[in-house]
Amino acid sequence: MKKVIFGLIAIVFLSFSSNAQISITHDDAKKIAVEHNNYLANLIKTNPTSQKSINNYFDNLKFDNVSNEEKTKYFSNYSYDSNLSLLKKYINNSKVFEIINNCNLIIENEKINLSDINIQLDKQIEYAKSTLSKTDLEVCLVYIEVLKKSGEFWLEKERGGSGVGNSFLNNNNIQGKKETPKSHKVLAADAMGASGALIIGALASPWAGIGAPAVFFGIVGASAAWSSGCAAIGL
Repeated sequence: MKKVIFGLIAIVFLSFSSNAQISITHDDAKKIAVEHNNYLANLIKTNPTSQKSINNYFDNLKFDNVSNEEKTKYFSNYSYDSNLSLLKKYINNSKVFEIINNCNLIIENEKINLSDINIQLDKQIEYAKSTLSKTDLEVCLVYIEVLKKSGEFWLEKERGGSGVGNSFLNNNNIQGKKETPKSHKVLAADAMGASGALIIGALASPWAGIGAPAVFFGIVGASAAWSSGCAAIGL
């Protein structure tokens, strides 16, 4: 199965009823990123070694006013191709993809530490704010903030990360593992998972009347953590 290499985050608007919509702010993007790290940390504590063990963890999660059927939609895609297809279906501005590519190149550079990565990612945020608006800007804000928090979790201590994620990546007990995934690929998978979840929740299957924004942020963060975990075991 193809590994997730580059990540995408698409954030649009959230529909809570047919007539009510709210936008995602920069602070909201940061909240989604924090939710992602919280779910990811709890997942790694279970020491998952297979797709089944990862799925078991997320199957047991509960979200207020979210049925199991609705929840399943957010945990159906973790591959690059499927989530990219969703993104391209709803996002047409080439500058969004330019910024995404710039961020991917930044996290691929294994010679720089987390602090320098974040400085460069913050410059992409400023560029996005100066050139984009509405949905297009929201896409980039969430993408970059999840990458920044993901870096904290997955990068080794020598580069400013927690070391927890990096230690897991070097785990030799993963079933069917052929090689150790590069940290930047797993960071990208985080963004990829959020991309698909946000598209599903905001456009493809509107988040109508299900709950508060915090619930939506939580399930999107959890979905991103699910994709990240799959990438970490080499799927």
